[in-house]
Amino acid sequence: MCMYLRNDNLFATLGRSYTVNMLISLLCRWFMENAHAPYFSSLRWQRFVKRRAVPGSGVSFAEIEVPLCNIPSKEDWLADLEQERREQEGTLTDQNILYC
Repeated sequence: MCMYLRNDNLFATLGRSYTVNMLISLLCRWFMENAHAPYFSSLRWQRFVKRRAVPGSGVSFAEIEVPLCNIPSKEDWLADLEQERREQEGTLTDQNILYC
């Protein structure tokens, strides 16, 4: 189903420079956002990026090929939103403790 998005030649010809890796990462995120809309979760994307073998390096299409086709359910999305809310509250609480 998602195979129409595959274009290995595009990713192969772009090279390995930092700028290109950033563009590829942004493009991969764009693919995920559009394929998973309206249930795209930035928390899920951040978890994916952090759990990679080399966090911080450019994301390749081969890495997102399976997750791209694994569309989250509404329940998954709502759980991610709840976790984001809890993390945000925790961050705000931590900041309040620092400023007290």
